[in-house]
Amino acid sequence: MYYMQIEVLEPNLHKLKAQLRTVKTIDDVMLHHSNFLDECLKQCLLTDQNLFKVISSINMRTLFFSRVIIRFFNNVKDEETLDRVRNGGDDQNNADFYDELTEYGQTPYSELNKL
Repeated sequence: MYYMQIEVLEPNLHKLKAQLRTVKTIDDVMLHHSNFLDECLKQCLLTDQNLFKVISSINMRTLFFSRVIIRFFNNVKDEETLDRVRNGGDDQNNADFYDELTEYGQTPYSELNKL
């Protein structure tokens, strides 16, 4: 995401803005905008469908993981509960947490192996 935003979108946006300052017709605007979109897609590696699927999958798994971690720490409010989790306690919320993690299964690294 950092690469896409900082290394691709931002420089191309500055280039587009500079080009738009010199346009004379709406056709020029459309041409520059189309070139901007094409260049961003190419540089973000979004033109290859297989690679796009892998990147999307990694993004979804990362989002899922962050939500699970947030949910986990919202449920673990004190040290006693944390100790029960570490020791495999029978708290239903914690059981749901572990079930959700194991059900999801794969890590983002398994997607990289597909390349």
